[in-house]
Amino acid sequence: MESYKSINIQVADFEKDDDSNFHMDFITACSNVRASCYRIAPANKHKTKLIAGKIIPAIATTTAVVAGLVSIEMYKMIQGLANVEKYKNAFLNLALPFYAFSEPILAPKNKILRRRVDPVGSVQY
Repeated sequence: MESYKSINIQVADFEKDDDSNFHMDFITACSNVRASCYRIAPANKHKTKLIAGKIIPAIATTTAVVAGLVSIEMYKMIQGLANVEKYKNAFLNLALPFYAFSEPILAPKNKILRRRVDPVGSVQY
């Protein structure tokens, strides 16, 4: 462990448009190795750069959608809605675009030390 104390690690910000840092060369090489494992055609550096440029906006969009859906369900909980049919499970695929909603099922109630435990609600004595 003592030998590791002298190592100085610096954080490097990912920058796809700066060719002097070789970030895209590394990403291209790694993705092509993975592609070859699955018999997928390799991508050149330009195609990899195009794909990398779409990832951050996709993550931000997905995060915003999920935060909105969670907020809607949280408002239902704050209002004290007890009927499980008022709540919704959501499945989304922004690439298609596809949104699907379903009604959740009740969580099973288990007995632990002679107490009924609801993993979503509370302990019932």
